[in-house]
Amino acid sequence: MKEMEGEERRWIHRIALAMLKGIGPVNARNLVAYCGGVDALFTDPKVGKALAKVPGIGPKLLSEITGKSTLLRAERELDWVRKQGLRMLFYQDAGYPRRLKHAVDAPVLLYVKGNADLDPERSVAIVGTRRPTEHGR
Repeated sequence: MKEMEGEERRWIHRIALAMLKGIGPVNARNLVAYCGGVDALFTDPKVGKALAKVPGIGPKLLSEITGKSTLLRAERELDWVRKQGLRMLFYQDAGYPRRLKHAVDAPVLLYVKGNADLDPERSVAIVGTRRPTEHGR
């Protein structure tokens, strides 16, 4: 993994959180709250030891959190985001849509293309994946 600046590292941690297999938005938020922040989840060695004792956090998930593979995938994803000209909004960001902040299962990370106003008086949302499977095309 290459050396990262603070802001880049923060985005990689946020992307990695969203990429954790078997963790949905609710549990992702719970992990962040439990660890004291998304950066601590991936950098604080004490967190890994503490998470090992949490019911529901099995060895596979713990390996994803404490290992390097998830962070490497997140780093590649950040490169892809930049190449596509996208911006991201994390659920704790001020620019995250206010209506979604109140939804229990709202995504922890949004990818946005363009300069859309995400908090208009009225709106319609189209939700989908960035990389659909053959079945989903």
